[in-house]
Amino acid sequence: MTEVRRIQSTQGIRLEADLPPDLTEENRKATLAAISAADSFGHERTGHGDLVWAHVNHESAA
Repeated sequence: MTEVRRIQSTQGIRLEADLPPDLTEENRKATLAAISAADSFGHERTGHGDLVWAHVNHESAA
């Protein structure tokens, strides 16, 4: 199971999760669709695999 990391800042909250290497393309697209409601979001390739993140600004959460 993937652990979600929560990083709080003065601007808002960022959530990050590593994607499992065996994630299907269908599940990858569903994950990106799920995080697209955030103020900003992305998908990064790192030296350890793929990472998705979403950032919600404090004023958007109110």
